[in-house]
Amino acid sequence: MDCNFTTNKIIFDYFAFTVKDVEPEDMITLLGLDGVNFIDLGSTRGYHHRYYYDGVSIMFGGREYNDVFVEMSGQGCRVYESYGNDDWFGLSYYVLVTESAKMCRIDVAYDDFNGLLDLDLIQKDVSSAAWVARCDNISVVNEYSRTGLVGSTVMCGKRGSNISCRIYDKAKERNRQDEIEHWVRCELQIRHKHADNFLYYLLADDVKSIYGMDIDVNRRLDSLYFAVLNHFLRFIDLNSNSDSNLWRKPLAEHWKKFIESYKGKSISLYSAPGVEYNVSKLVYTTTEQFGGMIYTYIQIFGLDELGEKVKPKKFKLNKKYEVLIESERLRRKELANAN
Repeated sequence: MDCNFTTNKIIFDYFAFTVKDVEPEDMITLLGLDGVNFIDLGSTRGYHHRYYYDGVSIMFGGREYNDVFVEMSGQGCRVYESYGNDDWFGLSYYVLVTESAKMCRIDVAYDDFNGLLDLDLIQKDVSSAAWVARCDNISVVNEYSRTGLVGSTVMCGKRGSNISCRIYDKAKERNRQDEIEHWVRCELQIRHKHADNFLYYLLADDVKSIYGMDIDVNRRLDSLYFAVLNHFLRFIDLNSNSDSNLWRKPLAEHWKKFIESYKGKSISLYSAPGVEYNVSKLVYTTTEQFGGMIYTYIQIFGLDELGEKVKPKKFKLNKKYEVLIESERLRRKELANAN
């Protein structure tokens, strides 16, 4: 589990597929999540049942075909890594070779903490049309919260299309810009047959390597991510006279630096950051979503009363919060020792 906010990494951030003629419990076992407490949230998306645990959904019943829909959001992916089997390539292999399984969507994201992705330059390239893409348009979308502008997202491709790409300031989205100097995400969203093809190119010819042969599938993910991105979207040097065909124009220097950044690395960029990667979600949920409610409680009853009410002895603390507490304790200890 890697929760380092200084090392650039590639992560799986959404994974959804359907399988026919299986039991929902089989899918829970496939994910290795038998030990967590799923709750049934009832009907959704045409299914009669939705077993849910912290971003992982198992939906079933009520459809014309006897299928089970497995969906893991970004948080669900972290849960799978922390409490489940944490085997993305084995899971991909299962979906690829199971005849009744079908991919719906996979998101693969590059998280940059070292300044490789310059949002200002990318937005300037968008405004000056210094780009080519396998979509009709690229736009800069401003996003707001109750406290004002959260940030701007460079959106390439429409939501729901077979392939789309989002580039945005993840630190601002998580309200951690004061803590993390630079956190920009470049996220590929791949759907339907293209998602099947992504798994095929990731595992084809080398699927047996998952079970013993000395081939680094993680490194294959690195090269595949950048190959798909470079095929789908490029920011270019419009001032170059090398070619009138925009697709043959040289890449803009800042984009070339990013696209070629994985080459020559001795280890894979792929990482399974687990739930610790979502400590920012804890901060955002507590201060932004429930901040007003917590503030009001403190004003009425006092901080000591709040602390007394939420002592773990009064309830069973969720495993994910135990992990967050321990990881934060270790982080502070390391900082103290470093100083």
